[in-house]
Amino acid sequence: MEIDNYESRRDRIVECADHSAEVQFEESPPPVGTAIRVGNDDETLCGRLAEHLGNRRAEVIFSGTPDDVQPGDPVEDTGRPAAFRPPDETGHMRLTVDSLTPESEDSIPFEWTRPDFADLAASRPAVAVGDELLDIFSPIAAGGLNLVVDGRPSESTYPELTARLEESLGADVTISVVGPEATPPDWANFIVDAPADDWGAAMALRAGVCLAAHARGRGRSVFFAGRLPAPRGASPTEGRPSESQRATGASMQSLINRIGDGLLSVDGTSITSLLQLPVTAELEGLESIIETLGIGESDAQIVIGNDGCYRPERSTSDADRDAPARQHETEKRRTLRRAAELQQKRAIWGDDELDPEELDIIRRAESWRRPLFCDTVPPQS
Repeated sequence: MEIDNYESRRDRIVECADHSAEVQFEESPPPVGTAIRVGNDDETLCGRLAEHLGNRRAEVIFSGTPDDVQPGDPVEDTGRPAAFRPPDETGHMRLTVDSLTPESEDSIPFEWTRPDFADLAASRPAVAVGDELLDIFSPIAAGGLNLVVDGRPSESTYPELTARLEESLGADVTISVVGPEATPPDWANFIVDAPADDWGAAMALRAGVCLAAHARGRGRSVFFAGRLPAPRGASPTEGRPSESQRATGASMQSLINRIGDGLLSVDGTSITSLLQLPVTAELEGLESIIETLGIGESDAQIVIGNDGCYRPERSTSDADRDAPARQHETEKRRTLRRAAELQQKRAIWGDDELDPEELDIIRRAESWRRPLFCDTVPPQS
C-alpha cells in the first residue's frame, strides 16, 4: 500500500441539491433531526439530518439554498438536535440559509412535542369578528385550526380578518408569517419573514409553527397567522414524497395535518390559528380543489370565491355555539339548500315557472354571497 496516496475516510458530502445534500458517514449516521455542521469551524453552515438513505448515507436539509456547499466538504455531527435561531430584538425571524443551529437554551426547537391526548383542550369557543354572515355560518374557533380558502389572495380580506381576530382574542403571543411583498401587521409580536421561493416559504411556515408550539410549552396563549403554499393541482403527489417534497407541501392534506399537530391547544393554553390557503382560478375551479384536497378536518373553513365573495354554502365551522346560534345557522342553511334546488329549476324552466316566494328564496341566498365586512348587500340584477 502506498502510504503517500492514502487518505483516511471521513464524513463528507457526496452530492448536492438546491437546498439539501447527501452525506456519506464513516460509521452509522446520527439520528434523524440531528444538527449537522458543514465545514471546519463554528461559523459554518448547519443543516438537519432529514432521512437515512442506507449504506451509511443520509439526506441533510438546509433552511435555504447554500451557495458554497460542494461534494467533498467535511461534515460534523454536533450531537444536538437541529433548531431555529430565535427572533431578534425586534421580534423578527428572518429565514435565511443559516437559520438552523444546534439546539440551545435560546433556540426554537425544530420538532415540537405533541401534547398528551388527555391534556388536549376539549372546547372550541366561537369568536365573533363583526361580520354577520361569517359569524353565523362559519365562526372562527378559538383554540382551533381555521382555514381561509381564498380565491383572491391578493385582496385585503385576510389581513382585515386577522386584525379583527387578534383584537377579539387578546392572546399573550401573536405570530405572523409574512411573505416578501406583504406588509407586516401592526398587531404581531413576532414576524417570521418568508422568502419568495417555495422551499423558504415552507421553512418559514415551519418556523412559525415551532415558535407557536414553543410558546404553548411555556404556558402562553397564541394567535398564529400564516399562508399555506398554493396547491400545485387537485391530486396529491403519488407515492412516498421525499422530505424536500413534504416540506414544500407535495400533499396539502398531509401538510395541514402536520401543521395542525403543532398548533394543538391544551387545557389552559390555546393556539388559535388562521391559515390562508390561496387558490387561483386556473386550478380547475375552487369547488374541485376544495373537494379533492381533503381539508375538511379544520375547526372552521372560510371560503372566498374567485369573485372575492364569501361562499356560505361551502363554509363550515365546528366552533362551540349555543342552541339559538345553531338554530339560526340551520334555518339559513335550509334556505341555501332550497335556493340551490330552485336554481336548477330556474335554469331549465326560467323565471316564469317560479312563484314570488321561490324567487325571494333565490334572491336571499344570492345576497349572502358578498364580500366579507361589507355593510351593504350587493344589488340584485
